[in-house]
Amino acid sequence: MRRVLLGLTICTFLLGAADAIAGVNCEQVRRYTQTGRTPEDIADSMIVDVSEVKKCLDAGTKAAAPTPASQEPEQKQK
Repeated sequence: MRRVLLGLTICTFLLGAADAIAGVNCEQVRRYTQTGRTPEDIADSMIVDVSEVKKCLDAGTKAAAPTPASQEPEQKQK
């Protein structure tokens, strides 16, 4: 009985640790910001560090930044 209980405890701990190692779900952070939440509120809700939330936000703004006109692909004229 003790071995089974110990095994379940260890499995639960390892699964929880895997979640923490996986990092922040940046898609969820983006959704939270669309509802008007601050990075501090998001970090509290997701139980992560504020710096991790800000990394997601920075990465999202860089990805969503418009490309300059000189780098846009040329469009074929008909």
